[in-house]
Amino acid sequence: MKKKLNCILLVDDDRATNFLHSAIVEDTGLTDSIATAESGDRALGYLALCEETRDTVAARPIPELIFLDINMPGMSGWEFLREYDKLLKTQVDKSIMVMLTASPNPDDESMAMSFPLVKEYRRKPLTTDMLEDIVGQYFP
Repeated sequence: MKKKLNCILLVDDDRATNFLHSAIVEDTGLTDSIATAESGDRALGYLALCEETRDTVAARPIPELIFLDINMPGMSGWEFLREYDKLLKTQVDKSIMVMLTASPNPDDESMAMSFPLVKEYRRKPLTTDMLEDIVGQYFP
């Protein structure tokens, strides 16, 4: 049986993309908790609540896998990564960060991989095979 993750967080400004990716995650049965954030700010807010309330019954689960878009209004994926790096190390160490983007810029992959927090760079859309590959690699 595959490992079931505590939570997967999808960070993308496009509601339709979040809906599609949530459905794909749900269909795999790899987690019971799927969180979405339509901006980097909202994702940081979600993560801050995970940290603040992690020991309470009502705590939001710390995501073990985060899919992050690059091009978002307000706070881009790059800005999110800089702020995310400031969270407590215990929280950051629990999550695998995957840049999931439709960006046509060839420099984005090398820039993404220059962030030690980013483990993978993948092209949208998320697929069942892609998700199972990532989970199998990082959560054996």
